[in-house]
Amino acid sequence: MGKSVAMSTEITVARPPVWARWAPAGTWLVVGVSGWWALATALEGRSASAVWALGVLVSATWVGVFVATLVPSSVSLTVVRWVSPLAPLVAIDALIASADAAAGAVAVAVGVAHCALVATAEVGRAYVQTSAYGDEDRFPLRLPAKFALPLVVTWVVWGALVAVAVYSLADGAVWLGIVLTVVVAAVSLALLPRFHRLSKRWLVVLPGGVVLHDPVVLGETLMVTRANLAGMRLALADTEAADLTGPAAGHAVEDGIAVDFESRGRSAGAQRAH
Repeated sequence: MGKSVAMSTEITVARPPVWARWAPAGTWLVVGVSGWWALATALEGRSASAVWALGVLVSATWVGVFVATLVPSSVSLTVVRWVSPLAPLVAIDALIASADAAAGAVAVAVGVAHCALVATAEVGRAYVQTSAYGDEDRFPLRLPAKFALPLVVTWVVWGALVAVAVYSLADGAVWLGIVLTVVVAAVSLALLPRFHRLSKRWLVVLPGGVVLHDPVVLGETLMVTRANLAGMRLALADTEAADLTGPAAGHAVEDGIAVDFESRGRSAGAQRAH
């Protein structure tokens, strides 16, 4: 960029906003009300067994996500962000199954709004900060670009299985719906631990230094003491610092790390990473 920007060694940390802690629970309550309204109109005239089976599946899923919003943590963040997109998907299912148009449209809109909310950086920060230890300040890292497409494709396949299971139950094919539900549960148990690793990537600011905890990109945790931290700044476009972001979209933070080479017969120097 043709100019030098000095690094700062002063690190000021702002706490997560209060709304990010409680808003997901509030919007999920609205999702539940609007969703049941749409499903109730879609299930009119259906068999009692279909209504019962679908009710159990939807209720269990809703309660699980609601509990996760009330007890935020990195695990809760994975659950909320993975399962929440099912809300507009189920609402679309209800519309296909002859739900009231207004009820279905409201359920879709509310579900999309909730998904947009829980995808924000503020909600991610609030959730991972809740499970921090002592004086830690955790900042979630953006998803590495190379994981975006596999993540979307995997979720679409998984979501399609859920949609078919829900539609089967609503259409009266109870046993098919139950079998598909079992398949979805098995696939979920296999996938969620893997994708939970993406919620365990964070930069940690401590009184004694900074820590980069990233089990996806890094082989081990990178720890830098305050004494060895030369400074931090937004990375310039032409920076020569090592890229530890994945790479990921958005602004990168560049850290200057002082390294003492005197024991190896060389003068002290510095390395940079972002």
